[in-house]
Formats: sequence, structure tokens, C-alpha cells
Amino acid sequence: MNEAISNPIRCFRGTRSEGYPRKVTTHYDDGTIVLLLMTRAGRRKSPDGFEWGYSGSGPTALAMALCFRAVGTERGPTAIAVRDSLISPIESDDWELPLSRILDTIARQRSGR
Repeated sequence: MNEAISNPIRCFRGTRSEGYPRKVTTHYDDGTIVLLLMTRAGRRKSPDGFEWGYSGSGPTALAMALCFRAVGTERGPTAIAVRDSLISPIESDDWELPLSRILDTIARQRSGR
């Protein structure tokens, strides 16, 4: 994770156009933009890719990828907390999610709050 130390993540952005795929990008402090990739477990959960705005397999796969990119874990209650708190409520086709909101959600889930 040396990359995270030398070039911190600022936010993630999602874009939905007609049909698939839904595109989610990682934005770094230095201006670098990288496509967010699905985790192996996320691909098994949602072969159609990322999605948001409801509580299904696509949003779960997105939450898993965000958690993995943010803190190195994609499993269990952590991803579900991110999905339920941050991904499922998104109502727009284009969104931006600061890394700080993901980290806050993970910290609350881990502390039991």
C-alpha cells in the first residue's frame, strides 16, 4: 500500500449512462484518475458490474471494491455497512464520494456505532 501513502485517494466518482457498464473511477490528490476494478469476489457476486441506488448484488460489488481500495478488506459487515449507508441511497446517475465518508462509515461499523 505504498501507493496510498505517496498519493492519497481523494474521492471516487461514478457515472451511469444508457446500459452497461457503470463506470467508477478513483481520484488521487495529485490529479491521477484510475478506473476502479471489481474484486474477484465482487465479480462473482455481480457479473454485470457495479451499480448503485438500491441494495442488491451490483451495489454490494461496488461497496466491496470501495472498501478494498480504501482499507484493504472487502468482506463481511464492512462492505455491507458501506453499501447500506453510502451506495444504496445514491439517487443520481453521476456521484462523487469522498474517501473520508467511506473511512468514517467503516470506523463506525467497526466500533459498533
